Amino acid sequence: MTEGKNNSGNRNSGNRNSGNRNSGDFNSGDFNSGDYNSGDRNSGNRNSGDFNSGYYNSGSYNSGYYNSGSYNSGNCNSGNRNSGHCNSGDRNSGYFNTKTSKVRLFNLESDLDFNSDVIVEIIDIINRNIKDVCVWIYEDDMTDQEKEEYPTYKTTGGYLKKRDYKYCWKKGWEKMSKEEREKIKSLPNFCPKIFEEITGIDINLSDQKKDIVIKSNDLEGIIELNGVKYKRID
Repeated sequence: MTEGKNNSGNRNSGNRNSGNRNSGDFNSGDFNSGDYNSGDRNSGNRNSGDFNSGYYNSGSYNSGYYNSGSYNSGNCNSGNRNSGHCNSGDRNSGYFNTKTSKVRLFNLESDLDFNSDVIVEIIDIINRNIKDVCVWIYEDDMTDQEKEEYPTYKTTGGYLKKRDYKYCWKKGWEKMSKEEREKIKSLPNFCPKIFEEITGIDINLSDQKKDIVIKSNDLEGIIELNGVKYKRID
């Protein structure tokens, strides 16, 4: 790889880094493509937190700017998971909110809080079953074609591979137990049409698929299919 200048860290293509594997400049953290980061894996600049694509964040996983909280796409939030700005509460899409919003389900507001047992359980079901939408592929596992398409692997040690979202949902839906599926379908405001639009899963068609049980009595010439008996006619 091409080495940058004045680096005390290792495998940096940027300049003046004390951290490792940075393509940006002046980083003391590792794996940064942005500049002036003391945190790790930032594509933005001047972050002390980690995994930020925005700038000037002390929290982590922010795409917005000037956040002390984490997981914000908005700016200047001290709370977490806000898409709006200047919120000390969590999960707000508006401005200057101190409270946490209620959960919207299927385009309608519900009476559920984000930390309610129902939502926590649904998130757990989804996290356990809907996997590998984005998968980190390490350098040693990359094909030659992938290395050509993602040359930044030389700095980051790999690349993030994105799989089809609806495909991952269908595979996960097949793995779910009947009880888990029913919990999702019993959510407030559940709408089969919206669910299919997002996941690609037709609930009505899925419910029609049942295990076929066949019983046969050769002596009497009777076949039982899912509880219904049919007599063989010779």
